[in-house]
Amino acid sequence: MTIQAVVFIHGVGAQKKGYSKKIKKLITDKVDDFISGDAGLIFREVLWAPVTETHQKDLWKRVNKKGSGFDKASQVLRLFWRRFYSISTKQGR
Repeated sequence: MTIQAVVFIHGVGAQKKGYSKKIKKLITDKVDDFISGDAGLIFREVLWAPVTETHQKDLWKRVNKKGSGFDKASQVLRLFWRRFYSISTKQGR
């Protein structure tokens, strides 16, 4: 039997252990529709958020600090990402 490894790597933001449970179940259910018995899938979840969490919080404190020079830039960046996300989701990307 061929074994297939599925690795879940979360995006940015604070994630907690177990974030991949729902998608793992969806994949397992779909595979079970096509393959009877052991499909040979191995699932692993990568949780890297704790590694960068302290640095990320420190960075956001400095960026959002009044008079830092970054406060206006961070507002512009947030607006850009909101609009980008809004456009890309409307286009089905």
